Amino acid sequence: MNRILLFSLVLFLWSSCSYEEGPWISFKSKEERMANQWFVPLALDASEETEITAEFNRQLFLFTKEGNVKIYFYKKDEAPDSIAGTWFFSDKKKTFNWDLQADEQKLQDLDFYYPAQQAFEILRLYEDECWLKDEAGGRLFLEPK
Repeated sequence: MNRILLFSLVLFLWSSCSYEEGPWISFKSKEERMANQWFVPLALDASEETEITAEFNRQLFLFTKEGNVKIYFYKKDEAPDSIAGTWFFSDKKKTFNWDLQADEQKLQDLDFYYPAQQAFEILRLYEDECWLKDEAGGRLFLEPK
């Protein structure tokens, strides 16, 4: 019985170690940790040398546990605009994806950095911190609002 318990614990810990930068163990599901209101305090382009944080100023990302996403765009002296869509994990929950319901013109009008469909490798996913790497190698660092 003790061996089964020990094996189960080791298997649980091993399966929890899925992200490069952690956490090594969490008692909250990945969906629960991703579901939050996030802002971008730091963003780097694919070279990881150029900071592109200004591209995300005045944007707020809202991810729900049910898999909905809404991105708010705040402009001075105007009501916020937004785009909505869905988000999901793939590749054994190592990849975070969104599918926004916005055409290219809407994304350009909002000056949004990413396309409507985007995948990110998850480097770190805590309840209060999320690091994502886009397909080109750029990085988004998210913190809760």
